Amino acid sequence: MMEAPVLTQAKGINGTLQLLPDRIRIVREGWLSNLYGRHTQTELPLAQIASTEFKRTAGGLAGYLAFHDDSERERYEDFCVSFLKLQEHRFEAIYKAIEERRALIMVQHAATHLDYIPQETL
Repeated sequence: MMEAPVLTQAKGINGTLQLLPDRIRIVREGWLSNLYGRHTQTELPLAQIASTEFKRTAGGLAGYLAFHDDSERERYEDFCVSFLKLQEHRFEAIYKAIEERRALIMVQHAATHLDYIPQETL
C-alpha cells in the first residue's frame, strides 16, 4: 500500500505535526522519542477529532496545538505539539489547514451517510 502524502507540516518543540489527506500524524524524534516510549509516531483520523485547541504564545512562552478525539481517551500528551513564538505562524497555518480538511470530511461523510427518515414522520 502506498503511503499518503504529507500535505503540510509544522515542527515544534516536542515533535513535528503533519497533515495527511485523512489524518494527522505527530512524529517525535531524537531524545524526545524516549520520553514518549512506544508513541514516537501517533496518528489520529480527522474524522475522529472531536475538537482542537490552539493556544497562541503569550509573553514569549510556548503555545500549543492539541487535538481531542471522539473516544475521550486520556492521551492528551500524545495529541499535543508545543511551539515557540518563532514557530507560531507555521502552527497557525497548519491549524487552519486541518480545520478545512475536517470540514471537508464532515461534508463528505454527511453526503454519504444520510439518515433514514420513516415515511410516517414526513
